[in-house]
Amino acid sequence: MKKSMLVSVVFVSFVLIIFSCSRKSAATSSVSKKESAAVTMYQSSVKPLIALRCSPCHFPADGGKKRPLDNYDSVKVMAADMVRRVELNPGERGFMPFKKSKLTSEEIAVFKKWAEETAK
Repeated sequence: MKKSMLVSVVFVSFVLIIFSCSRKSAATSSVSKKESAAVTMYQSSVKPLIALRCSPCHFPADGGKKRPLDNYDSVKVMAADMVRRVELNPGERGFMPFKKSKLTSEEIAVFKKWAEETAK
C-alpha cells in the first residue's frame, strides 16, 4: 500500500513538473514572437522613418544632442511619447520634429502601430 502511494505521488509530481515547464516555454515563445514582430517592424518601417525625419538631432553619431533614437531599445522606451509629440501641431509645446514640417498621417500611423505592438 505504501509503495503504491509513493509511486502515485512521484508520478503526479512528475506530470505536474512536465506540465508547468511546457506552459512556461509556450508563454516565453509567444513573448518572443511578439517581440520579434515589433523588432521586424522597427527595422523595416520605423528605423528608416526616424533616420529620415529625426536626424541629425536624435543621432549622436551625426552630432545630435537630443535624446538618442539611434537604436531599438532607445526608441522602444520612447514609443508612447514619440506618438504624442508627432501628433501635435507645429507651434504646440513639445511638437516634433522641431523646426521641420509635421509628419504625414501615414508616417504618424507607422509610429502609432509600432507603439501599439511594443506595448502588448
